[in-house]
Amino acid sequence: MDTRVKNPSKWLDKIIQSTQKNDIVLFHDTQAITAEHLNHYIVECKNRGIEFVSKDSLKNVFHA
Repeated sequence: MDTRVKNPSKWLDKIIQSTQKNDIVLFHDTQAITAEHLNHYIVECKNRGIEFVSKDSLKNVFHA
């Protein structure tokens, strides 16, 4: 959704509310909106009890 943003505030609210524990969320690092809002997204998700892990730790979970 970060490639089709028309209203950054609505976009951010939507992805924060949509993110659940155990979700894998992908953002495009080529989008300016991602860089501008990523920190706020992470803080809000952590406030909701969502933990962030590295891709390397995911490899251990999925034995890839």
